[in-house]
Amino acid sequence: MKSIYILFALSGLILLASCDDEKPTVVVKKKERITVKTTLVKEQQVENIRSYFGKLGFARSTEFFAEQSGTITLLQSTPGQRVIQGQVLAVFPPSNHQLDIDQVNIAYNRLKKDYARQKELYEAGAASKISVETLKTQMEVQAKALQQVKRVNQIVAPFSGMITQVHATNGQVVNPGTPLLSVAQTSQVTVEFYVSPEEIHSLPIGTKAYFMQHHQKILGKISRKSFQMDTRRQGFKVTASFPNSNQKLFVGNTIQLFITAKNRLQLTPIPIHSFRTQGKQHFVFVAKGGKAVKREIIIEKRNEEQAMVSNGLRSGETLIIAGIDKLEDQSPISIIK
Repeated sequence: MKSIYILFALSGLILLASCDDEKPTVVVKKKERITVKTTLVKEQQVENIRSYFGKLGFARSTEFFAEQSGTITLLQSTPGQRVIQGQVLAVFPPSNHQLDIDQVNIAYNRLKKDYARQKELYEAGAASKISVETLKTQMEVQAKALQQVKRVNQIVAPFSGMITQVHATNGQVVNPGTPLLSVAQTSQVTVEFYVSPEEIHSLPIGTKAYFMQHHQKILGKISRKSFQMDTRRQGFKVTASFPNSNQKLFVGNTIQLFITAKNRLQLTPIPIHSFRTQGKQHFVFVAKGGKAVKREIIIEKRNEEQAMVSNGLRSGETLIIAGIDKLEDQSPISIIK
């Protein structure tokens, strides 16, 4: 009986040993290929258009001050008034004006009599020709001085434009340095903006500029630039000028200015729906070896139809443009035409 029990025990041990030798079968399920559409990437040279913000201002402005004391007798100037070059804007005779005229007139009349008497003596042979010519010259100089002193102080428009400020009034007594009025040239306006040290050398004088107003492109060009850095703004000041012959551009308005830089950009256009965005990062999928490879890109600019990529793609690569919503990095893909 014991022999039978021993036999059963040995049989059980052999059976268990044989079970340990058998390994479980693992079934590996292959990932399904995701159907995608692709296109070949091709770089393009495009215009390097940069945008800045600035305020429209007058291209030229002059402020007038009284150069001597006097009383304003004529001031026909109001802010916003249009003026033409040479137009009299204000008149103010200097103090003691009539007294100055009388004194110069007395001196002129005395020289006039001396000249007439000396001329008679010369004709009679009692005076030299040089003495006559000397008195004649003195009389002519005094005549010009008389005409000059008769003139009142006038402010004349140095150019056609618009009066922007008026500080004085009719009948006001002014002293040297008193502000009177300001005139601005309106046939041209300017925009000042600041650029980085890297940009200043790519914006030469004459570079094209434009801004939009009421769906109309206003064309101009860079007219001035400074090579001295503004330490507060950490940039260089650049001025763009725009013609304003129709007087439709008004100063003080902030505009977005577009500049076409001389150096062109190497950019890669891609369809607007062919990239994803996570936070501040953009990425695409490139087809390589039957798989989708995730690639981070830098977008320079975009519109409703396409984005222009400056970094992350190379000409000749195969960009996945459809089916990207199902993709992950290294996803197997099947390309359809």
